[in-house]
Amino acid sequence: MAAVFTVVMMASIGLPGLNGFVSEFLILSGTFLVHRWWAVAATFGVVLAALYLLWAYQQASTARSIRSTPRPEISTGPSGWSSPR
Repeated sequence: MAAVFTVVMMASIGLPGLNGFVSEFLILSGTFLVHRWWAVAATFGVVLAALYLLWAYQQASTARSIRSTPRPEISTGPSGWSSPR
C-alpha cells in the first residue's frame, strides 16, 4: 500500500517519467514565454505541493498512532470464539 501511495504521490508532483511531468512541463514552459511572473508563481506552487505531499507521506508512513490507550488483546476462549480478555 505504501508503494502505491508513493507512485501516486510522485506522479502528482510531476516527477519525470510519470504522467504528470509532461503536462506540467508544457504548461510552465509555455507560460514562461508569455508571462514570466505567473510561471515563477506556478513553479513556486509546484514546489510547495511537492513539499506538502512529501510531508504527508512521512506522516502517513512513520507517524505514531494517536490512540493513547492500548487495545485489549483478543484470544480464543474455550468455545473457540474470539473474545477480549
